Amino acid sequence: MTKNEAQQKLIGLLRKDACEATTLVKHYADENEKLRHMLFMAHGSEEHYLYGDDGERTCNTCWIDFNADSAEVIERKIFAYNMRKIAKLQSEGKWPPEFLRQANVKITGDTLT
Repeated sequence: MTKNEAQQKLIGLLRKDACEATTLVKHYADENEKLRHMLFMAHGSEEHYLYGDDGERTCNTCWIDFNADSAEVIERKIFAYNMRKIAKLQSEGKWPPEFLRQANVKITGDTLT
């Protein structure tokens, strides 16, 4: 095989690899889009007000942008919201709830006071 033939063969292999990589990237981008949409839809509730007009996907309660935020940022915002909610319940004397207090007494004998 000549040098030129080897180069042509290598170019062909690189083009094939690039095409396969492009296909994989598109596949995972499509999967990411579907999963973000499913997470957005599952996130909505009485306390989480979702906005989804014009391609937007945001929660106006915990300020998640389901289109732009990374998975780590989404997780951090959900955690922060839940911690704020627990702190509010604690300040109102509603946390931990009674069923957790009772379960803890059964398991450890501690009344969580």
